[in-house]
Amino acid sequence: AAGAYLVSRQPAKKNAGGQQTAEQTNTTPKTVNGSENPGPTGNPAPGGSPSGTPSSPATQNNPNTQTPTINRTPAVVPPVQQTTNVSVSARARDAKREADMRQMLSAQEMWYGSNNKYYTCSISGGDCRGKINNYPASIGNFVKNIVDPLNSGVGCGKDYVYCALDNTQETNKFCYYAKMEGGGYYTASHAGNFKRQTPPTTFDECAGAFAEGETKPSNPAPTTAQARDALRQSDMRQLLSGQEMYYSSNNRYYTCGPSGGDCKAASRNYPSGLGVNFATTPVDPTNSGSGCGRDFVYCGLDNIPDSQKFCFFAKLEGGGYYTASQAGNFKRSTAPSTLADCALPN
Repeated sequence: AAGAYLVSRQPAKKNAGGQQTAEQTNTTPKTVNGSENPGPTGNPAPGGSPSGTPSSPATQNNPNTQTPTINRTPAVVPPVQQTTNVSVSARARDAKREADMRQMLSAQEMWYGSNNKYYTCSISGGDCRGKINNYPASIGNFVKNIVDPLNSGVGCGKDYVYCALDNTQETNKFCYYAKMEGGGYYTASHAGNFKRQTPPTTFDECAGAFAEGETKPSNPAPTTAQARDALRQSDMRQLLSGQEMYYSSNNRYYTCGPSGGDCKAASRNYPSGLGVNFATTPVDPTNSGSGCGRDFVYCGLDNIPDSQKFCFFAKLEGGGYYTASQAGNFKRSTAPSTLADCALPN
């Protein structure tokens, strides 16, 4: 459709003989939003010089210098397209979903620090908001009532609702995830936050052990250094939990060292299990080499002389070491060499 035009009429003038000249009409294209358009570059704008060269604004607006134009075809100004904010709102909602998943990760880490296990929730038990998606209404006092910005439907993986996997049988793992309007899914798990193209159906998928967009593992280990380091820290927390369970049954920690114990490798003092409650201990996702402090293997310090203490540690690809001891889990810049070292950050 043609644009609107603003018509300004100049007063009639008399020539030297006293006769009236024709009334001059200056038609100036006007866009639909009301601003004047001087016309396309290189063409004479309305009121411009007949030679085709655009005249100056002063000349265009001076009635004594304007030349009447006949049958001038005005330029067609396309209507201004109104931009909707749907895409902006979708991006904002996706950003909120990622922030919520990061908040759920932080809440679970705080819960673990107080309880030596992650908050559990399932269809058969736990404080779940919905029996379908296993999503909790709260995690203690750390987070409450986080829901999807749209919160429409109940189908995990197809609707915009927050979902979780049942972790009542694996209290050292958890998985929450959100469907993104921009495509894919954003997860929160014991190994960190990850973006996926498909909804997770297992804890390994949720923890980044599967390559982007794949439904089968490309290898049994996480695919990035960040994911591997997150898993190493999770494994150290799991070992701490295992030792605490062993202690509650035996009034001492599981012992392993050169002088005895069920150690997988004498050089690493690392046990293959921690009694009946923890039949198999985890291994480093890379598990390369055997040198404690320089290779990516899980190690332990000899605690046979002192069964009231223990130490396991992992080297991190991002730098430093992560420990598990009777005092808790700590990040260190150097590998621990004594049981006392293991129980302190540095």
